[in-house]
This record gives sequence, C-alpha cells and structure tokens, in this order.
Amino acid sequence: IERMNLLARNKMLLSSLIQMYSKCGEPNKSIELFDEMVKRNCVMNDIVLTCVINAVSNAGPSALQKGKEVHQQINVQQLDRNLILMNALIQMYDKCGDPSKSLEIYEQMNNTGVTGDYVTFISVLTAVSNIGPNALEIGKVIHQYITQHKLPLVSHTKVINALIQMYNRCGEPNKSIEVYDQIQEPELKLDEFIVTTVLAAIANLGPLAIQKGRQIYQQLRESNTPHLRKPQLINAIMKMFKECSTPRETLEFYDFVCKKNPQFKPELGTALTISNAIRQEKSVEHAKRLGEQVKSLGKYDKDEKMLGALQYMYKECGLTP
Repeated sequence: IERMNLLARNKMLLSSLIQMYSKCGEPNKSIELFDEMVKRNCVMNDIVLTCVINAVSNAGPSALQKGKEVHQQINVQQLDRNLILMNALIQMYDKCGDPSKSLEIYEQMNNTGVTGDYVTFISVLTAVSNIGPNALEIGKVIHQYITQHKLPLVSHTKVINALIQMYNRCGEPNKSIEVYDQIQEPELKLDEFIVTTVLAAIANLGPLAIQKGRQIYQQLRESNTPHLRKPQLINAIMKMFKECSTPRETLEFYDFVCKKNPQFKPELGTALTISNAIRQEKSVEHAKRLGEQVKSLGKYDKDEKMLGALQYMYKECGLTP
C-alpha cells in the first residue's frame, strides 16, 4: 500500500515503471499499474498517460478496451489538444486493430487546430495502409497537405516510406513509384527501407514495371551499398524478379548475393522464391547450393512449406534429397 501511495505521488517514478514493464515485454503489468492508480483516484499527467497508451499498443488488440478507458481519461482531463498524446492514441488504435478510430482522432485534431508533426503523418498513413483502398482519399489529402505546405517532412525517410507503402496497399502501386521518382536526395533513393517498399509496389505491377525494378537494382549495385546484404532487401529484390521477370534473372541475382557474401543464408521467404526459380530452370548446381544452405541453417527442418518446396525442386532437377 505504501509503495502504491508513493507511486501516486511521484509521477516520474510511476511513468518510468510503466515504461519499463512495457519495454521489457510485460505491457499487461503496465496496465495493472494504471488500473491501481485509477482505483486510488490518482490524477495522471500527460507523461504517465502516454506511457500507458504505449503499453496498450504493445499489448495489441486484446487491450483495445483498456486503450479506450485511457482515452476517456485524456478527455476528462481535457488533454485532447496534447500532440504527443494524440499521436500515441493514433498509433494505439491502429496497432490494436481499429485504424478507423485513428483517422477519427486525426480529423478531431484538424477540427480543434492541433497541427500534426512527422509522427502524426506516419501514424495516419500507416492506419490508411491498414484500412486499404477505402481510405485512399484520406491518404491523398495528407500527401497533398505535405506537398502544398512544402513541409520538410517530404524529405523525411519514414514519411516517404509511409507514402509509398500507403499507395501500394491502397491499390495504386504506380503512384508509389511516382513518389519514389520525386525524391531529390540520392541517398534517400538508396535507403534500405524506401527501396524495399517501392520494390514491393513494382512486384505488384508485374512485368510492366520490370525496367524500373532493374534500374533500382542497378543503382544499388553501382553504389556498392552494404544494404545488399540485408535479408529484407534481398527478399524484396528476389520477389520483384519473381513477379516481374524470369527465373533466370532471379538466379542471376542469387549468384550475385552468394558471390558478395559466401556465408549467405536465405530467410524462409527468400529460400522459397529461389527454390521456385531453380525448379523452373532445372538448375542442378543451384539446387545443390540452396539445399546445403537451408540444411546449414537447421531452423527449417520441420517447416512443411520449405520441405515441400525442396522436395519438388529436387524432383524437377532429377536429384534425390
């Protein structure tokens, strides 16, 4: 009891504890602390409430009702013009499976004169992406706002990435490529996350976009960027070639990756894409190499999808596992 009384008096200690439990993988413990403070009629400041909302976000959809209770507390304390709190709420509703509510909060901010920052735009664009085509017009309005006001956000890596992803997930991958082409800074055009996201849009467009895919891939090679060792980017390039080009081009990239990194160990999605290309090309050499790489990983031994793909690949190449 004495400990709880101390926490009720010391908001900094309370917020630190809530944040600690959340970041250490126990968001429900953070929520328990919040509940205890509510029982004691403790008035929590914006810092404490932000920490609680972040804990709810980390807990996911199962904690949505608790998130609504925290939201109510914010309204009661008339903190609904606090930008940091509003950003946290937008993220919370989206991560807890209610992205439409995220958009409602953004609209409320606009109606009450609360100006968003880059965190706001990234969070709202992410919510739009999760809703899909039905929310595309809202995404376009945000994009237009950023462009018309000539905000420095247009050069912010995460904002650009969120815009590219939003258009792709909302059914306009061509628009994703337009956003990428409008980037002025050369280093941003080679950013690992931006390139990975635009390659997903290119993959969705299929063979019609292969020239753009090849152009980006060539730029990556010429820049000698270390990103070409990153599993996420490798997988994106593999998928792009798979959807837009031929199995042979996929295997040429596979050869390049292995030459660049002799210790290359493919992630599951990448290994499946490579096995599919090998099967179509009936390449014995590639089949043996991939089989050895997957075996050395040891973590796919019981993965039915991977085992099935390897068996099919071996069969088409005239090999036995």
